[in-house]
Amino acid sequence: MSAPVDVVAVLDSQIAEFHASGDTGNVENLVWARDAFATLIAEARKIEHSIHLFGMTCEEFSTSIKNCVGQP
Repeated sequence: MSAPVDVVAVLDSQIAEFHASGDTGNVENLVWARDAFATLIAEARKIEHSIHLFGMTCEEFSTSIKNCVGQP
């Protein structure tokens, strides 16, 4: 199994490379993506923390959420 990738760090690196090269055409989109991933990761960590506080596994939590919203 390979090590997890820090998506935010990768995007930060790409943004820095584009800034350094003067190629800023993609920077705005990368900054948006970086912020979106950072927010998603932060929220996922909050959910994971809450799951463990209630003593549930991620699978149990997922099933519970699906049952609440009526998803198969």
